[in-house]
Amino acid sequence: MEGYALVWVCGKDFDGQKFRFNELEIITDKRTYQPGETAHLLINTKRANSYILFSDEVDNNHLLSWRLIHAPQNHIIVDIPIKETHRPNFFVEATVISDALVCQQAAGICVPPEQSVLDVLVKSDKEEYLPGEKATIYVSAKRRTASPRARNLP
Repeated sequence: MEGYALVWVCGKDFDGQKFRFNELEIITDKRTYQPGETAHLLINTKRANSYILFSDEVDNNHLLSWRLIHAPQNHIIVDIPIKETHRPNFFVEATVISDALVCQQAAGICVPPEQSVLDVLVKSDKEEYLPGEKATIYVSAKRRTASPRARNLP
């Protein structure tokens, strides 16, 4: 099995002029958020001095609210305060016109409902199996609680 991950590390004086970006991309700073946190979205564009139509309230491809964001360089960071109403997830969308092309990018942002999250443990009776060999798999699921200790599901 193989995999990869895109990692961006940048500070306030990040100068994206030295990088080539796709026409438009949205990168979140975390995989999941909790109410009270702030999502920092890095929006990259191919061209500096772009105007981006941005919405953090999208429902069935309809922009419920929007704002026009100016990106003097070819990137900008947009902060979204995470609220309880964002659970279990919400979508953001950006649109930019570049070289007479309309480019859109959407991103789903996960705000998991803590009371519905399970900790699942999967174990097998052996570390390796031969092709066609029968396996015994043990599955344990525990509901997360407010305390650090989880309890078994009823």
